Amino acid sequence: MASEQVLKITGALSDPTRYNIYRYVLANKEGVSVAQVAEHFGIHPNVARLHLTKLEEANLVTSRAEKSGKGGRPGKVYTPTLKREAVSFPPRDYAFVSEVAMRTLDRLGEEAKKVFIEEGYRLGVEVGHRFLKEENFRAEDQPLPRLVEAAIRIAEQQDLYPEVLEVQDPMFRFRVRNCPFMEQIYDHPAICEMHQAYLRGILETIGGHVDLIEEKCMVHGDLDCEYIAVKLPDAVKLPDEASRRVYEETP
Repeated sequence: MASEQVLKITGALSDPTRYNIYRYVLANKEGVSVAQVAEHFGIHPNVARLHLTKLEEANLVTSRAEKSGKGGRPGKVYTPTLKREAVSFPPRDYAFVSEVAMRTLDRLGEEAKKVFIEEGYRLGVEVGHRFLKEENFRAEDQPLPRLVEAAIRIAEQQDLYPEVLEVQDPMFRFRVRNCPFMEQIYDHPAICEMHQAYLRGILETIGGHVDLIEEKCMVHGDLDCEYIAVKLPDAVKLPDEASRRVYEETP
């Protein structure tokens, strides 16, 4: 990334209010108006418009004209830009290494893909187990709403912008509004399968064996990824021995 663009991004996000407005736009990919931003953050519409303009100048959001249905001039609706920018100091190019790794995986065939997805699950188990230990959270003593709350907290820590849509024992429906791998999943759909396995690893560590059903997926053109997680009645945590070892060995 050119140094000029780095300065634009860091300058745009250096203001705490503007940074939180950017996160608000990310979580509402259908688009937000100046009035919505002003109301949500309790600021004057002119201030909200200024913040959004700064984000647009840094290519972090984009705008389109949209009629309100009330007559008058069309207002602007702001959405996240499709292309994500990665900023690091000193500069690093993890996307390049990731692309090389994914191309290598494609060449190695189905067995390598299977291991890739299994490792995603194992990492999910590690993350879930670490949360249980750090929070001193006894999952076996908790009702489903508390288990869901714990899982959502982990997803928030991963910047997935999660949202619970429905909780009805023994299932719950949720969405994630940010894909950390958006730029690569179209060329490498195995990433999507790996990340679903990762989510299942987290959920099973928190609440026992689950059936994770995909309802919507960004790779298919949906705004978000939506899932139904069904807690199975005969659940046994960490159903395979490899995952049990991961669970027990996680520091």
